[in-house]
Amino acid sequence: MILANGEFPKSKRCSDILKNSPFLIACDGAVASLHALKFKPSVVIGDLDSIDSHLKALYNPICVSEQNSNDLSKAFFYALDKGYDDFIFLGLNGKREDHALANTFLLFEYFKFCQKLQAISDYGCFRVLETPFILPSLKGEQISLFSLDFEAQFTSKNLKYPLNNLRLKTLFSGTLNEATDHFFSLSSIPNSVVLVYQKF
Repeated sequence: MILANGEFPKSKRCSDILKNSPFLIACDGAVASLHALKFKPSVVIGDLDSIDSHLKALYNPICVSEQNSNDLSKAFFYALDKGYDDFIFLGLNGKREDHALANTFLLFEYFKFCQKLQAISDYGCFRVLETPFILPSLKGEQISLFSLDFEAQFTSKNLKYPLNNLRLKTLFSGTLNEATDHFFSLSSIPNSVVLVYQKF
């Protein structure tokens, strides 16, 4: 599990994830919030521009000084190199909107290296999936779909506003939908990678 330096999650769902994570990587700016709540990260990583000196001494963080990637990517590739292949991200959103967008869409890049990715907040969950796929849902659950493939034609099942060989020509074309059953599915021609948001 990787904790980024966005809005610190407060829900019981997210707290349970933090408590039960067998390997918790904290981006350096997130350490203060973890420390205040008595969570101890397995590893602290980043360029160390956002961590106080007393926390540096306490946690002995790993410094990755190159500036071609952000701390989230440094944490992800560190874990990938250690053999981890199932990721939950917390704290991607909040504070700065530009960071939130960048962190969320970085999931598309991470999917090239690992296909088990979830970004969870107090409000919902992002997943990156390749079509075709089926996801469990609740009737009335809010669903948004984001695609960077503006040529693929998508077809859905069990969404209130169905997609029928539809191209998602903008980033907002697949947003603000709703599940109508206990699952929904998405297929496309050709197969395509999609960012799926489900609101809790």
